[in-house]
Amino acid sequence: MKKMHLIGAVAAAAIAGQFAMTSLASADPAKPDRGARFTAMCSDMTARSAAKLTYLETKLAPTAAQKAEWDAYKSAVTGNAKANEEKCLDRVKTFKKDGKRPTAIERHAMQEKFLEARLAALKTTEAPLTALYAKLSDEQKLVMDRSERFGKGHFGKRHHKHGEHGKRDRAKDAPVEN
Repeated sequence: MKKMHLIGAVAAAAIAGQFAMTSLASADPAKPDRGARFTAMCSDMTARSAAKLTYLETKLAPTAAQKAEWDAYKSAVTGNAKANEEKCLDRVKTFKKDGKRPTAIERHAMQEKFLEARLAALKTTEAPLTALYAKLSDEQKLVMDRSERFGKGHFGKRHHKHGEHGKRDRAKDAPVEN
């Protein structure tokens, strides 16, 4: 009986040891480092911007008379996307090597820089967008107004936070009258 327990214990130890060796050996190569993940994220943002522009161009189908305004707008958006990618890559380079999260002050400064860059990007595209929009037909304006780039995208999504399908319990939220 003791021999059976000993054989079982040795077998269990061997299997556990093999599992641990496999896990340790594959942990480092299989899991990309934080910098690599963020570097990929930076280039993905530029690719998504290009895809959205291509989609919008297909939906708008600019006429020959609108081509110059479309090209100016597309150039401004593409330039902003490339500049944002470079800034993103710069942030990746400055990640702390010790793996610690940035402090509250550092996160605040990062957010401020992000917002300043976003405002600069909006100002860069304002004139080309205005010129393009003025040349669009009413149908094209509807496409542009409903576009993901203008308030219905990542930051403009209308999230449903009040119960199922955005319904709020009006009775619970109603002001109490005295």
